[in-house]
Amino acid sequence: MASAESNHVPNEDHFEGGANLNKGARKGLENKQAGRILSQFMRAFRTGILTASGAGDEVVTFSKALDTDNVAVMLTSDTVLAVPIIKNGTTPTKTGFTATVAAACELHWMAFDMGPTS
Repeated sequence: MASAESNHVPNEDHFEGGANLNKGARKGLENKQAGRILSQFMRAFRTGILTASGAGDEVVTFSKALDTDNVAVMLTSDTVLAVPIIKNGTTPTKTGFTATVAAACELHWMAFDMGPTS
């Protein structure tokens, strides 16, 4: 069963008609990049809930791709027997991930784009 995220993904220019692209802490004291602006930070998150009907692989596809393939995924389930894991040999990417569950369950997940690696 495939699943997509359940949250709203804001545009980079979401706040104040794009004004946040040149305001705030985008540059530090040395005029260097100080981090992500708020809308960029919010775009880096994806969350969702999927319902697995039984043991096996569950594919999660993001409706809007993240910016990089450097993605961290957190999984949890309130079903004791359903131990969700990222599928062995499969690395989460900017378009989604595959999780393996041990039993039917409701799987809660959060993915975060960690940004460029260099």
